[in-house]
Amino acid sequence: MAIQLLYLLAIKIPQSITTTIVSNVTSHLISLLLTALSYLRLLKSPPDPDDYSSGNYILILDRTSPSLFPVPVHVITASIKNNVPIIPFSDFAGARNPVCTVCLDCIDDCHLIRKLVNCKHVFHRECLDQWIDVGQAGNTTPVTPGRL
Repeated sequence: MAIQLLYLLAIKIPQSITTTIVSNVTSHLISLLLTALSYLRLLKSPPDPDDYSSGNYILILDRTSPSLFPVPVHVITASIKNNVPIIPFSDFAGARNPVCTVCLDCIDDCHLIRKLVNCKHVFHRECLDQWIDVGQAGNTTPVTPGRL
């Protein structure tokens, strides 16, 4: 009697239905996981490329999550300018009578200069600021192929 009852309960489910059920359950679990991660702010939604195509933003990889997030260009340029020191040329201990490679004019003792940290080149402050403002800073320094 018990064997007959177990035989009646053991219904053979076709493989296509089993696959559909497993697939639906898996997709719901993934959706719940992503929702929970977003709610806990551990997952950021990807930026909409149409919102940032104007050129006023740069997409940066965040260290806290594997997501790109937009940063306004003026924030990047201000950060570069804050990290490149301004000094009077008279205090500079480098070569005498150097030429600013942006404007090709001599740098005199009365000029304020910016000295790049990574390559030690010097430029008129205004020249390097203009170089950074027009977006050249994203490519290279004015002389060497290094980044600012």
